[in-house]
Amino acid sequence: MTGSACNGAADLESPSERTSGVDRNRAGAKEVSVGATIFDDIDVDKGDTTDWKYVTVPSRGVVTMKITFDNPKALGQMIVTDERGQVLSIYKDENRRVLDNITFKGETGRYYMQIFAEENASSYSLEVTFSSL
Repeated sequence: MTGSACNGAADLESPSERTSGVDRNRAGAKEVSVGATIFDDIDVDKGDTTDWKYVTVPSRGVVTMKITFDNPKALGQMIVTDERGQVLSIYKDENRRVLDNITFKGETGRYYMQIFAEENASSYSLEVTFSSL
């Protein structure tokens, strides 16, 4: 994936994975509550390379996301989209385990995160915080 804009969410959908749960595509995204930290895992060898999550922003404000991969060899990535599926940002782990704080100004609505690994397996945590403007 590159930093170029995509035409919509369909460009990000991955083929059905052998052992992935309902969150393998955007339609099955699991909610991450503002102020919460969730834990999940991905495993390329077992066919679970992609997880989709979403957060609902209650009002105009600043959204901050922090994702930590336990295994730096997994080459974890996260793509953030708006509710229409327009790509806002693409972040790569680059073997650091913790992605920089991902911060953006958001409007009221839903934002999606596609979390995936290019190789290996890793557990990860995702924390989402919000502050009103």
